[in-house]
Amino acid sequence: MTKESFLEIISYQISSLPEEDRNEILYDYEEHFRIGIESGKTEEEIAKSLGDPKLLAKQYKAHQSIKVAENSTNAINIIKAIFAIGALGLFNLVFALGPFIAAVSILFSFYMISLSLTLSGILASIAIIISPFVNYITVGINSFSAMCFSVFLTSFGILFFILTQYLTNKFFKYTLRYLNWNIRFIKN
Repeated sequence: MTKESFLEIISYQISSLPEEDRNEILYDYEEHFRIGIESGKTEEEIAKSLGDPKLLAKQYKAHQSIKVAENSTNAINIIKAIFAIGALGLFNLVFALGPFIAAVSILFSFYMISLSLTLSGILASIAIIISPFVNYITVGINSFSAMCFSVFLTSFGILFFILTQYLTNKFFKYTLRYLNWNIRFIKN
């Protein structure tokens, strides 16, 4: 592969990256070719030593996706970063997407638990308040104890929600660390 075709392929593949990043990447590869030619290598040898330009471009895109997710941490950006890592190979997709889906499922269930606890407490409070006005049979629990329990249930649900928010933030942070590690592992 010649210098021209190598740079053309990588330039086309990284066209979605910001212009400043594209120019820097292309400049680096032009330098690799310049230094290699000065040391007596052919363009084909240099291109072969650099690797597949399409795979290199995928690594740059994955790195850019992770950088975007780090600057604006939300689920959409994290998912984009995971799929960018997955584009590097099926092995990466399995090891990036599998744990992510498992952790998101657990976090989702935590959110549902906190919502259920909070709503149960609120509905229990409403039931206690309207019970004297409705022909309602009680089970022998006094109203004060029931009201205390409903406040506890609501408070616990809210605290559980706050804890889940904290876990979600930590999860996003560690997911990005894992994705960065994955890219470094692939390069080596």
